[in-house]
Amino acid sequence: MSAPTITQEVAVVRDTAPLPDVEQQGAILRTRPRPIPASWDPHWPGRAVFVTAIALVAWSLVAEPWALTGDALVYLQMAAGETVQAPFGFRVLAPWIAGILPMAPVLAFELLSWASLLVAAVALVAFARASAEPAEADRRGWIVLAFFVTSYALVYYATASVRVDPLALALLAGCLALLATGRSAGWVALLMVPTALAHETALVLVPILWLDRLCGAGLLGRRRLSWGALLGITTVGAAAYLASRALLPAAAPEGQVSYLTTPSAILAHVIAHVGGVVKHGQRIYAAYGPALVYAALAGVALMRGRARLFVPGVLALGVGLTLLATDTLRVMAVLFPVVLLFAAQLVEVAWTRRGPALAVALVGAQCVYAGVVFGHLRTFEGSRALQLAAIGVSAVAGLAALVAARRPWRGALLPVEWAVEAPLSARDGA
Repeated sequence: MSAPTITQEVAVVRDTAPLPDVEQQGAILRTRPRPIPASWDPHWPGRAVFVTAIALVAWSLVAEPWALTGDALVYLQMAAGETVQAPFGFRVLAPWIAGILPMAPVLAFELLSWASLLVAAVALVAFARASAEPAEADRRGWIVLAFFVTSYALVYYATASVRVDPLALALLAGCLALLATGRSAGWVALLMVPTALAHETALVLVPILWLDRLCGAGLLGRRRLSWGALLGITTVGAAAYLASRALLPAAAPEGQVSYLTTPSAILAHVIAHVGGVVKHGQRIYAAYGPALVYAALAGVALMRGRARLFVPGVLALGVGLTLLATDTLRVMAVLFPVVLLFAAQLVEVAWTRRGPALAVALVGAQCVYAGVVFGHLRTFEGSRALQLAAIGVSAVAGLAALVAARRPWRGALLPVEWAVEAPLSARDGA
């Protein structure tokens, strides 16, 4: 048998060579799915639940508790079957669940809140992992979880006995996790109904998805929602919100101004309630602390083109919502999936380019801030020592974040789709 010619050898190589990881799609590169790395952890959901449960117990023991006043009393009335005033009367899902559980109403609300926070943690980690390259999924998931267990969203709702917000946060994170992991947008559209019945602020998911699509930020990783899927989610969400307002028997609010009839009055009321514009800005920052700075820097310094508008757009959306209610921190908390995801990306860049010391310092600063502020939510504003400590921690965290986000490392960890002005999706459509 004669030896193969050079032409035959080249043909064999061409036929048997593996496909490249990246292929040219017009003027934009698009990555192909890669095999799951050997370091992939199949047990991460159970471990995320365990870590979050430990955090819930720890914060419930060391953080300042909250008395049953204000909103809590209204929701207890709803759990007993009473009709209450708007807008509380439209948030019926959590009180209904608490009302049918075979235990005391306060205990039922506490159980529902903790269960919701556990679900939110798993959904948040799933969402974060899906947004990363396979080899980086584990690390990103644990960083995001570290931010979540030291966030206002978890600390406050771990210590406030009767609230409806945790269920809404779980639904919000669950919707993002379903979309990022490739599930049908139809299921997410259906989830808009219980989301609207849990708390109307969770419908912030809709404008966030629109901002992501318009800016090409790649919030859902390799997936980019089709316009039809976006329209379907938006339509069901809007219909659920309007139907709840039209059909649920909530009483008319008494002695309250409404942004629907007197927008200038409600704006003045909110600013006066929080103590002025400066105090309002301080509360917006306090909703996340250093993580808010990390996210803002990552959203601007690590993105390119119009994708840089996404994080500022989401934060502007949250700030706008805080002008419609007096609970500034609770309103800002609904942005937690976006803020914590981008904050984690800054930590990843620090880890890769500067080593683990800077990354640990960034996360550590957030932990200290959480202990100082979130652990003392009731007394923080009246304590000069706590305020000075928070300022010091924030200053150190800000300097560390600037080092991590310096120009030479911009975009170091972002997948190809995140580093272009108009990213494509490997799974375009619903």
